[in-house]
Amino acid sequence: MQAERQRVLHVLVGLGTEGVVGGAEREALDLMMRLEEHGQYEPHAAVLGRKDPQFSEPLPAGRIHYMDLPYSLGLGAHIFTAARRLRAHLRHINPVLVHSHLWLPDLVTALAVAGTPIMHIPHLHDTREWMAAADWRCRLRRVLYRLATRRLRTRFVACAEAVRQYVARHLAIPAERITVVRYGVPVERWHPSRSVPVDGSRMRIVGCAGRLVPEKGQDVLIRAVAKLAQAGRTVTLRLAGGMRRTGEEFAGLARRLGLAEQVEFLGRVRDMRSFYDGLDVYVLPSRSSEGLPVSILEAMAMRRPVIATDVAGVREAITNGVQGYVVPPGDADALAQALDRLLRDPATAARMGDSGRRRVEEEFTLERMTAEMVRFYDRILGAGI
Repeated sequence: MQAERQRVLHVLVGLGTEGVVGGAEREALDLMMRLEEHGQYEPHAAVLGRKDPQFSEPLPAGRIHYMDLPYSLGLGAHIFTAARRLRAHLRHINPVLVHSHLWLPDLVTALAVAGTPIMHIPHLHDTREWMAAADWRCRLRRVLYRLATRRLRTRFVACAEAVRQYVARHLAIPAERITVVRYGVPVERWHPSRSVPVDGSRMRIVGCAGRLVPEKGQDVLIRAVAKLAQAGRTVTLRLAGGMRRTGEEFAGLARRLGLAEQVEFLGRVRDMRSFYDGLDVYVLPSRSSEGLPVSILEAMAMRRPVIATDVAGVREAITNGVQGYVVPPGDADALAQALDRLLRDPATAARMGDSGRRRVEEEFTLERMTAEMVRFYDRILGAGI
């Protein structure tokens, strides 16, 4: 007789905007899908926000519960409303543990499980500035987070060693309470149909994916492309990501630098495989706030050389000069130089792309991440903390 599966509830702010799911949420979804196949744990999800009508649910019917709360919950009464609703849902499905993703679900979950024997796993996905900033609102958030997550039956998981160290230092969480399980991607999803250069002649198409906000650094990338243009090298830059107000400012920057015809603002892109497939080089120009950027793992799986800034867990995936180049954040000159080196040398770009694919296959598969997470679940549940 088959043993009854143990239920694990994943708590997230949202699942998709216009059918596009962000990096942390995508990792959570992929993990849930693999857990469903694995068989030992039965994954469920609780979403603080509303259902995206364009989102196709990957789990069996009834496994995703939407709370229909506003996205911008802030630190007001909505958090307690969310915690009450989540606590009621916990009584309904009776999970053995709750796995929350990003700070707001972490806080809501901590309030919901208070006084219960349910194990809580906050998943540390990034290195947000609020964890270190001196602003009083950030200090208040840190105090609330530490108070809410200090219970004995709380253990943390981080997506990278750099994230573990950052959180331990700035949130004063003992490092031994944080286990590193690095991200993995479903390699079978990322299969290139073209090699670089993608147009068969010269390297010229550069791309970046992410929210168009200052910490993601797309403005630095635009300035780097402008420097290449001044040196006589024409580059097409494709930016995938929701525009927002900052996106409009980036578009204005491109126009002022004479790049209106060279920079393509694609908005939210649902078919990311085709996006990566159309690039010669993938760039992650972030200034801060990253964890282990999912986009660089996906681009590496697509055999694209990567240029990334030296933030958070980037060096845990990319060895400078092997899978691509690592440059200082905020440095348009260094970024332009790295781009110029790759765009001039298709053979090196192809070799770096092949090395990136091998590294993902060896170290960053979804199967490896799932197996490590199952062992982590087994260990903390077996320890009876």
